[in-house]
Amino acid sequence: SLGITHFDTAQAYGESELRLGDFFASLPSDEKHRAVVSTKIMLSGAEPVSEALHLIEGSVDRLRLSEIPIVLLHRANAWDPKWIDGIPEIKRSRLVRKLGVSLYDLDEFSSVISSPVTPDVIQVPVNVLDWRFSRKDLLRAMFGKDTIPEIWGRSVFLQGLLLADNPSLWGVTGKMDGVHHGIPHALSALRDETHKTALEFSLGILKEGCDLDVLVTGAETSGQVREIGNVWRKHPDMPRECVVSFAGCAMLASLAAGSLVDPRRWPGR
Repeated sequence: SLGITHFDTAQAYGESELRLGDFFASLPSDEKHRAVVSTKIMLSGAEPVSEALHLIEGSVDRLRLSEIPIVLLHRANAWDPKWIDGIPEIKRSRLVRKLGVSLYDLDEFSSVISSPVTPDVIQVPVNVLDWRFSRKDLLRAMFGKDTIPEIWGRSVFLQGLLLADNPSLWGVTGKMDGVHHGIPHALSALRDETHKTALEFSLGILKEGCDLDVLVTGAETSGQVREIGNVWRKHPDMPRECVVSFAGCAMLASLAAGSLVDPRRWPGR
């Protein structure tokens, strides 16, 4: 009812596939067929095709679908020659329509996009502090490609930090001094200047400036899903001067340290 038809999950996300499977089973058949589901499997890339098919079959059963629209490798280094050789057999199984990969940085993107077979879908981080993958036109120009795969942007709320009211929570990303310490305060000032809530700002700035196929957000409750859906449907109404100010803030974040926007590198992760 909110227009949400794309769902992202993974075998590593606890009971997520099972819960989504129960949800899909409750839908009328016409609505169920509208669901575009992506799930992720954990492989090194060196496993035989039979192992990949076994993992995909498990996801098909848990999601209670006849086929999965999109299956992604959970790590970019698994998109290697042995995996690529097995792609035709995996697609012939009719268990999956599109194959892709989830990745974190431009080096991984470069490696994958230059491989003999490019993915159908690439999932990348994108949020108000991380615009490396935010525009497909720039990615095409950067890598000299006429076309690039479908791109899903994830980490829209940066593990929830972009919605946090307490700047001290940002300590989870590492040592809070210098530029690191200033980022949450600068974002808060921008939100106050535009009279936006953290959610409205985080989604509105991306809706105004991004050029991706899908944006993936996290949610912990059905109420949050409704709130996200309702905010997304509104016109972002972001003043031009705010976007310029924001661009400077994002530039500072990118210079500060890769660990700020890469949860894998946060202490204790």
